[in-house]
Amino acid sequence: MITPTFTIRQDNNFIFLDVKAPFIKAANVEIVADGNLVSFCINPYFLKLELPGRVIDDENAKASYDVSEGVVHVQFPKETPGEDFPNLDMLSTMMVKKESNILKKPLIQEMDAPSDPSCPPGPVPEPQIDWQKVHFDDPDFDWGLLQRIEDQKMNYTSTTHYGFNDQYSGFLKYNALVGNEVNDLEDPERTSVEERKELRIKLEDEKFDPDYYLADFFDSEQIDEVIKFVPEYRKTYQQFSAGETVPFEFTEEERRVLMQLPRREYLISNPKKIYLNLIELIFAYAYDHRTTYGEPTTESAWTTGKLAVNISSLDNDFNNVKQVAIACARRSLTFPLYRNWSLFQTCWEDTFEILRLGRRYILRTLLAIRNLFEHHDVYHIYNRLLIDDYAYWCQTANDNVLLALAQQVKECHITKSETGWELDEIERSAVEVEHEGQGQSD
Repeated sequence: MITPTFTIRQDNNFIFLDVKAPFIKAANVEIVADGNLVSFCINPYFLKLELPGRVIDDENAKASYDVSEGVVHVQFPKETPGEDFPNLDMLSTMMVKKESNILKKPLIQEMDAPSDPSCPPGPVPEPQIDWQKVHFDDPDFDWGLLQRIEDQKMNYTSTTHYGFNDQYSGFLKYNALVGNEVNDLEDPERTSVEERKELRIKLEDEKFDPDYYLADFFDSEQIDEVIKFVPEYRKTYQQFSAGETVPFEFTEEERRVLMQLPRREYLISNPKKIYLNLIELIFAYAYDHRTTYGEPTTESAWTTGKLAVNISSLDNDFNNVKQVAIACARRSLTFPLYRNWSLFQTCWEDTFEILRLGRRYILRTLLAIRNLFEHHDVYHIYNRLLIDDYAYWCQTANDNVLLALAQQVKECHITKSETGWELDEIERSAVEVEHEGQGQSD
């Protein structure tokens, strides 16, 4: 059966479902609503949704078929008039999962284990936390609180080695040998977490080119233009920060991709790691988006993958925002076309702005990254390992944590020396040499 494209909207009293189903016989459509479950069926289309609220199928429920558009328009009354159904644009989360797509728990489990008093049975309420005061490097914060909330949404247990939630292995055994220029590891399947970080830092130290850095330091005219470029997300953030209402709607293509995302269930083993590693993905996208003036090139997939160390080096072992910032700075000064400190700072500001705009803009960014990889013969594997899961997870991410994360990105300012390279000394020595040369010529 084919999953049709659809959109959902609401007013105070009704839910409106529009299903794209061209060339059908409308009289044969079966539409059923049962509490929060709604199903639509007519050969060859089938759609089953789990709504974030309950509807009723009574005399006020209606359905009609627009032949010219090939769209079935359905409306159901809300069981509780005036109730707001949240996140109706997060399509992936409402599509009922097939049993075959649920990642199973281990076959062998310890029976009659003592219960954990910190994890009581039943629904876990949202803890009352002042997220603005939470720091990602705070050793005293109980991340188990957030983990127990995440566990209510997603159920997956894994002991695998890399990718989203460290749940994948075996995918890069041959991929690394078939022209994968993003991959930095000689043997990604046999490299431990500690070794990945060590090898990444070692490679960055070897690849950092002071002469290249100085060339971009002195001849920065093109880079200055890149820095002046105003992406759409910056314009949107400026409107948002000015207190203006900023409407958001996913494009038809974005909705199509959301419907195609694998519908899985996860047990997030380390929520802190998931949030921190989101930063470098957004930074990598922001760098490429800015340096291409919003028009991706054939090199965009490589640039994005190379800058994100959880892709290129499979290194996702970070404890705080500053560590992520340092990794982003080192990558941006080592591998891409433009290697400039001011450009890094601008892209870091871009990262904050995208995060601050919230879940939907973050999701749009992830879908844009997915599109870059999807059309590449080799790099598409990173959608399977990371981006698809991030895009699905993002739809249920905690808005308060994202807000706190954005604020800490904004407040995080690293120095040039924290990269591990004496950038100030390199610049100072080069300027002195240039001045001496000018003095001799005079």
